[in-house]
Amino acid sequence: MIKAGKALFLSLWTERRATLRTRLSAGDCVAKLQAELGTGLVMGGSGPVIGRVRSDHATLKRQIFYGNSLATVVRARFVPDSAGGAEIRCLSNGSGFSQGFMGLWFAFILLWWVGAALAVTTNPMPLGWIFILSPVPMLFFGVGFVVFCRYLARDDEAVVLAYLRDRLEAQ
Repeated sequence: MIKAGKALFLSLWTERRATLRTRLSAGDCVAKLQAELGTGLVMGGSGPVIGRVRSDHATLKRQIFYGNSLATVVRARFVPDSAGGAEIRCLSNGSGFSQGFMGLWFAFILLWWVGAALAVTTNPMPLGWIFILSPVPMLFFGVGFVVFCRYLARDDEAVVLAYLRDRLEAQ
């Protein structure tokens, strides 16, 4: 259980790569996805996957009916191959914003602990241990939040890759 929780926690920052191949050209892949998902700044789509598509790449994620700030995002790049088809290079992990925010969350807790330890050791005060222990609930909340949200997102990458295989006739 601890091992699974650790894997879920680290999955926010772990990059996973997958490569798909299709007989469709890179331009056809882009056109097909743009027709379904759109090209706007906001992710669009009405099926199991939402996203936005640009000239040679797409950003995709699973459509869910609840909010999950730490959902898996798949970035796909369409590269022409020598046979006239395309190679779809996929990179998936948490969004950059969620990685940065949670990194700052844990950095703040560390900074608090270092400051509290220095303050209490240089200037002993009654009940100083409360100052040192006060960020412990923040640490547990942060770890629990990441693990819970990544548990909810555990199948997101598989759903998006299945969508790409189906829509773009990829292997």
